[in-house]
Amino acid sequence: MKRSIGPLVFIAAALAGCSARTTTPSRSAVSATPVAVGLSKEQAVTVTTPTAQAMSSTPVSFISAASGRFGDFVPAGTTVPDPNRHVWAALFFGTFHGSCGGATSSPHPCPPPNNTVRVVIDYVSGALISAIT
Repeated sequence: MKRSIGPLVFIAAALAGCSARTTTPSRSAVSATPVAVGLSKEQAVTVTTPTAQAMSSTPVSFISAASGRFGDFVPAGTTVPDPNRHVWAALFFGTFHGSCGGATSSPHPCPPPNNTVRVVIDYVSGALISAIT
C-alpha cells in the first residue's frame, strides 16, 4: 500500500499561512497623513477648559476629547480652510447663551441656551481654532 504525502504537505502549508496572517487596520483607523508629536489628551483638556468656561454662564464640566481631522469635527456642509489639519476637539457641558440678534422691528425671544460647546485646538501648538455651541 503506497501512501501519498501530497495532502499532508497541502495541510501543513495552509496552516503555516494561517499563522503568518496579519490584520490590516480599517480605513478609519489609518491616518491619511503622518501626525507630528503633539499635545496629550490631558494637555488638550487643560488648554481648552478656559475657553469653554469663558463662554458659559455656569461652571463647565468636561465630557470628552478626541483628536482627528478638523473636517470631522464641524457640522456637515461646513467649509473649513484646512479640513485635514490635525486637531484636538474637547466637548464641555455648561450654559452657553446664543445671540438674540440685532434690533428688529418686532421683538422676539432669545433662544434657549445650548448645553454643550466643542472647543477645537491645533494638535501640536494648542492654538485655538474654533468653539462651536
